[in-house]
Amino acid sequence: MSAVQSNSKVWEGIYSQGKGLLSYPNESLVRLTYGLLRPELHKQILDYGFGAAANLIHLARRGFAMSGVEVSPSANDIAKKRCAQENIQVDLRLFVGGTLPFDDASFDAVIAWQVLYYNNWESFFTAIREIERVLRPRGVFIGTMAGVGDISHQMGKPLGDCEYISGVPGQEGAHLLIVEKEDLQRCFPNRLITVGEFYYQFDAAQSRHFIVSYQKPE
Repeated sequence: MSAVQSNSKVWEGIYSQGKGLLSYPNESLVRLTYGLLRPELHKQILDYGFGAAANLIHLARRGFAMSGVEVSPSANDIAKKRCAQENIQVDLRLFVGGTLPFDDASFDAVIAWQVLYYNNWESFFTAIREIERVLRPRGVFIGTMAGVGDISHQMGKPLGDCEYISGVPGQEGAHLLIVEKEDLQRCFPNRLITVGEFYYQFDAAQSRHFIVSYQKPE
């Protein structure tokens, strides 16, 4: 089973059981997108891996025209119901295989928040190529990668070269990329990236993620 198939199975299992249903947008994403994205300039946004749609709904309320892709049919159904309850018009699609179901240069921005590290190197670069394809010239990419020290790293089985198999309860068997800051340019070659980080720890739970943003060249 490929990394994409394994990870899709893991996330469908999570959402089909009603787990992982975040009610509020990520605080770091809210702050960052207020600084980087404006509805009059970045009208069309793709949420790559929208989950239960908390981030997507927040951005739609700000006035962005939102589209999204998800690998989990259950997450897709949940997100559609949530958006309907909020009377928010969005374009949500199931993402099966390696090709995004959108035309070239469809979006002014692509957000991939806490999703891209659920890959091995091969599937990661496939994902990046597709993100680049649907992003317009001068479009903005905003994404995150899990860092060494994150719970996924602490509970992961190392395979070498930044690749891991997850041991996080409920995510067992998922393929992961866990990186250090110096690995980020390798993740986004030939791009002038801006890098940040967000981190929290409560009791034994620890989260560490790098934020990466860049503008696609013309």
